[in-house]
Amino acid sequence: MPAQTVVLWRHGQTNFNTVGKFQGHIDTELDEFGWGQVRAAAPLLAEYKPQRIVSSDLKRAQQTASALADLVDDVSVETDERLRETAYGRWEGLTRAEVKEQWADELARWSSGDDEPTHGGESRVDSASRAADAIKEHIAGTEGGALVVVGHGGSLRGAVGQLLELPLTAWDRFAVSHNAHWNVFERRRQGLTLVQFNVGTGA
Repeated sequence: MPAQTVVLWRHGQTNFNTVGKFQGHIDTELDEFGWGQVRAAAPLLAEYKPQRIVSSDLKRAQQTASALADLVDDVSVETDERLRETAYGRWEGLTRAEVKEQWADELARWSSGDDEPTHGGESRVDSASRAADAIKEHIAGTEGGALVVVGHGGSLRGAVGQLLELPLTAWDRFAVSHNAHWNVFERRRQGLTLVQFNVGTGA
């Protein structure tokens, strides 16, 4: 029997989050506030008694996952690079204002929902597909109980859209989860059902 509860947890705050830089595949780490966020959230997630914890291989996600693994007996963090954030190509390491200075037209199209990755990164659909495929695989490979997946704002939002079988045009109707916040799915007769969205401690 596959996992019955699936928790998608976004990593805690990094310095890039604080200043609004595109992170993508840049391997940033949690800042002090981010560590506080994940340490506050981890006891609540431990109440799900996860059977598995699977994380993006980027440091900020692994550090977040480790805060939970420290509280759960006999469960270590597994990594999967398919859970990485959307790759933003030439925009990575830059703020939105800096991107606008160099690629104003491309940024405007991307912000309006155009999914053509003219900046040399990934499309939203490609990013969401790889993350959603990984999540589905890990659900199937988890023996009942709860699965916690630790990832990133953009790719997890897309994965939520795909897991709910929503078109790309509907993804903007729900926000990117805040740092160290999570979404909860339950397996029901009709499939995965989203039962909690953007839940967190407020830290």
